[in-house]
Amino acid sequence: MQHIVFKKMVHIQVAGVKDWIVTPETVDGIDFVEIQMKDSGFSRYVTGTTTGIRGMQFLNELRVMRTTASTAGCSPTTEAIASISSKYHQNMQKRRNIAEHGMPIVIDVHLPAVTHGELHLPAHTMKLKASIDQGAPIAVELNEGNMQYLKLAMLAGVAKPSTNKPSEPTKSASNVHWRAGRNAYVGCRSCSSTGKTMYKTFKVAAEDDKISIRDIAVQWVQEVEG
Repeated sequence: MQHIVFKKMVHIQVAGVKDWIVTPETVDGIDFVEIQMKDSGFSRYVTGTTTGIRGMQFLNELRVMRTTASTAGCSPTTEAIASISSKYHQNMQKRRNIAEHGMPIVIDVHLPAVTHGELHLPAHTMKLKASIDQGAPIAVELNEGNMQYLKLAMLAGVAKPSTNKPSEPTKSASNVHWRAGRNAYVGCRSCSSTGKTMYKTFKVAAEDDKISIRDIAVQWVQEVEG
């Protein structure tokens, strides 16, 4: 006999739009749902179309906040890490703490108030599954407050259209290079304490906006250069 699997599916409904159907994952008694840019159901939920969320920045920002909260949650010496002047050595210490103390399963991310048009939501705390992998999908607690915040934050975070006149490239931007073979940006920067050059790869996942990943790479270069 073949093994039979039962999956719980949830329909998320908004007026005038086809249902967004999700399969929650229960962790520590909390239902989580994965959020991905390539999910046509999520796109319909946010904009009413299957392609409308292209260029929206919020999920990339949420990944950065997830990494920060995950590393802070695994370490009993967060203040000591913050006192280290070198970002490179801060990150090395964070990785050692994860190896020694483990990483939490669930984290709280504190989000600011968000406004889009005439709609406004106050500051909000959202539970996520912990991860320090920038490429991993966001897994958010499935509840009405989180779904409302996600939709408004996505709409408020649309990338600004570029002007006809290109801006002058900064030193930091010139230290970020596209590698088509890896489908990734590679950033390089100098470590102020050792004088050595460091490199980091920023993969562009299927659900990512390419320009946003480049901005994250430039920000990493600026951590030392600035």
